[in-house]
Amino acid sequence: MLRRVIASAAVITMLASLALLATGPLGGSWDTEIRIDATTPSFEGLQSVLDLDYSWSSLTVTSDSELQLFGFLWQEFGVHGSLGAFEVQGNLLFGPSTGDYLYMQMTASIELAGCEIGAYFAQLSDAVLDGPADGFAIRIGGSIGDLDVVSTTELGARVRDDDYSGITIVHAASGLYRTYDTNPLIPGKGFTGQEITLSGLTFGCADDIEASVYFTRNGFDSLSFEATGIRTTLPWLSLDATLTFQLQTKSLVLVPHLSLGQLACLNVYAALVTGDGDNAPIEGISIYGLELSCTLGSVTFRDLSVLDPSRYAITTPAYGSAIEGIADAIGQGHEYYPDYWEMLSIDVALGSCCGGSSHVVIYTYFSQGSGSLFDCAMTSVEASVAFSERLEFRGGMEFSATGTKHLSIGLRYAW
Repeated sequence: MLRRVIASAAVITMLASLALLATGPLGGSWDTEIRIDATTPSFEGLQSVLDLDYSWSSLTVTSDSELQLFGFLWQEFGVHGSLGAFEVQGNLLFGPSTGDYLYMQMTASIELAGCEIGAYFAQLSDAVLDGPADGFAIRIGGSIGDLDVVSTTELGARVRDDDYSGITIVHAASGLYRTYDTNPLIPGKGFTGQEITLSGLTFGCADDIEASVYFTRNGFDSLSFEATGIRTTLPWLSLDATLTFQLQTKSLVLVPHLSLGQLACLNVYAALVTGDGDNAPIEGISIYGLELSCTLGSVTFRDLSVLDPSRYAITTPAYGSAIEGIADAIGQGHEYYPDYWEMLSIDVALGSCCGGSSHVVIYTYFSQGSGSLFDCAMTSVEASVAFSERLEFRGGMEFSATGTKHLSIGLRYAW
C-alpha cells in the first residue's frame, strides 16, 4: 500500500509539474482532488486527471491521464482532424495499472451536398466485461425539406443516438467510467441491425415528432414515436410522450410539463397502466415521479420525488440527478441511489472578481424510515471558487444524521 501511495504521489507530482510548465501550442488542464473519511478520520482517496492537447493546422492530438490512490487508472489517446468536408476521429484506451489494452474507436465522416456519411469501427478487449468484441456501423443522414432522415446499418456495432447511449466502460474497484459512441456487440460478425429515424415531423398540436424503427438479424425489434412540447388547450400545460411497440408489448410514457410562470416549472412523470395480454385495455395512468424547479435570480431550487421506488430511482449527480427506470439505469451503466426516494437541491451561482465563475450546490436526499427529522438521510455540499479563468479551488462535504462522513478538497488549473 505504501509503495502505491509513493508511486502515485511521484507520478502526480510529475504530471503537475508538466502542467505548470506547459507553454506554447500545448494546452490542457490538471484537476486533482483529495477525499477524507471523516468518521475515522483517515485518508480515503486521491484522484488526479491531466488532459493535454496539441494542435497544428486542422489536426489535434490529445492525452487524458487519470490516477487514483491505488494506481494509474486510465490512459487515453485521441486524434481529431478534418480536411474540407472529410473528418476523422480516433480514441485508444489503456488500463496502465494492469497493463491492459481496453478499447479502440475510429470514425470517419464526409458531408456532400447536404448528405452526411459516417463509418464507425470499435474494438473491445477481453480485459473488459462483454469482450472481446469488434464491429462496424455505417450511418447515412440527410434532409428532405424539413424532414431529417438517418439510416444506421449495424455490422456488429451500435452507435449512440437519442435512444441509445453508446458504451460505458466501468472500473469495478472505483466505480469510475468512460463513455464512447460506438459499442461493439457480441456476436460481431455480419449484419446485426438496421435503424431508420425520421425527425422534424409535425402532426396536429405537436411540432416535433421523431419516429424510429429498429430491426435485428432476427427481424422486427421495435417501433417508437417520440413527441416533445405537445400543446394543450391549457396554456400552462404541455406534454412529452413516447410510444414504443415491441413484439407482443407496447408502452406509453407521458411527461406533463406545468409552467407556473417564468420562475417555476412542474414536470409529472407518468405511464399508462394496461392489463395482461396482447389486446389489453388501458386501465389508468400511473404517476411515478414529480419534478419541481424554480429559479430566483442566481438561485435555482429543484426537487425530485420518486413515487414508485420499486421500479424507478434518482441517478447520481454525475448522471444528471434525474428520475430513471432502474432497469434502464442498469442497462446503460448509470449510477443511482436505490435507498433515496426524494432529492432537494439548491444551486447558487456566485460572481467572481477574477474572471471566473463560482457556485455552491447543496444536495439533500430523503429515505423512508431513516430515523432522522423529515427522513433526511444524506446531505452533500459542493463549492467551487474561481480565482481566475485558469485556477479554481473546490471543496465538498457529505454528512448524515450520525455526523460528517466525507470531506474533499481539490483544484483545477487550465492553460
